[in-house]
Amino acid sequence: MMPRSLVSSSDLSVDDIRLMTANARKLLPLIQSGTKKTLNHLSGRTVATFFCEPSTRTRCSFELAAKILGAHTIDVSPEQSSLTKGETIADTIETLVTMGVDAIVIRHTEDGLPQAMAEKYGKRIAILNAGDGITDHPTQGLLDILTLIQQFGSLEALQGKKMTILGNITHSRVVGSHLRLMQQLGVDITLVAPDFFMPSVIEREKWHAQYCVNFTEEFEEGLENADIVMPLRIQSERIDEFELSLMGRYAQGYQLNHLNVGMRCKPGFVILHPGPVNYNIEITEELANDPNISRIRQQVACGVALRMAALHWCIEG
Repeated sequence: MMPRSLVSSSDLSVDDIRLMTANARKLLPLIQSGTKKTLNHLSGRTVATFFCEPSTRTRCSFELAAKILGAHTIDVSPEQSSLTKGETIADTIETLVTMGVDAIVIRHTEDGLPQAMAEKYGKRIAILNAGDGITDHPTQGLLDILTLIQQFGSLEALQGKKMTILGNITHSRVVGSHLRLMQQLGVDITLVAPDFFMPSVIEREKWHAQYCVNFTEEFEEGLENADIVMPLRIQSERIDEFELSLMGRYAQGYQLNHLNVGMRCKPGFVILHPGPVNYNIEITEELANDPNISRIRQQVACGVALRMAALHWCIEG
């Protein structure tokens, strides 16, 4: 069987989303402390993680997912690899393919790099995108859908829900994956940010035409009747010094707290966050850790289960 790659949210149909989230939902009971985590679904397979950008949740969840499924894992650290000697990324991938690795999980700062590697090597090995530049993060979008299915009961229940995403919209790969996936499920997305974190007018018009997404710089307007609220981390590693200097201004005008979400959002609303959280910048620590509202910890558990399903989908079909 030819391997499959998971490199773009655009490539996933509703049936793909349904299959992976349904399989991941069955695996969720394994993601508990003290639970015996031994399956043999990928016994004899090898998964390499190749992260050229720091990560805790995504990297560790992919590695744990592979190990629970019975696969061997290899961590290819760029700092300890021949990349430091001038080897190209393509040569590194070629080396891993030749060694008989079955899947490579790639995170890179370059937009489109996992997609390019899948085009070149996808007939020989499964490539999974763990986040590329500011473009896409397909498994983050899928795990957030799984978290919402756990909250609202089914994939169909997401139809017509209002989701508000706030923060550094311009530099967020998470926004790209959510627009592509949520639009297929009938989720109404509103993007909220001050002008210095908003895409250009041309980009906004393009996104609106393609995904029916709404934009507003008005904080309270964006929260009105929201079922799902997701603040984004202000990504200091992707913004310039001027934008970084505006973090205090952002926190003053756009920080989520119990009062403003309680006044504006729909009863029963939930908070998501792709992590890591900048406490008291995009959201107060109290709200982020409120078990009645926040589903951030559930997202972490769903991340392991969803990536188990994604690895199996790519390697075994």
